[in-house]
Amino acid sequence: MAKSTRETLRDHPTTGPSAQIDKTTRQFWEILDAETEARDTKNARLRQARLEREATTTPEPEKKTRKKRGS
Repeated sequence: MAKSTRETLRDHPTTGPSAQIDKTTRQFWEILDAETEARDTKNARLRQARLEREATTTPEPEKKTRKKRGS
């Protein structure tokens, strides 16, 4: 006989309020994962563009400032 697990004991799909909550929770996590992936992709693209821009531009020399007397 096969070992009983949660998946094997649930041969029929659940119905009622708990099934709707589970469905909503799964949809929530799918949406959240998609948004996270899109955000990470965008951040990586922007980081790469910034690094390329910084590599091609020359840094401007800093201006020397004078200290004010009496401060």
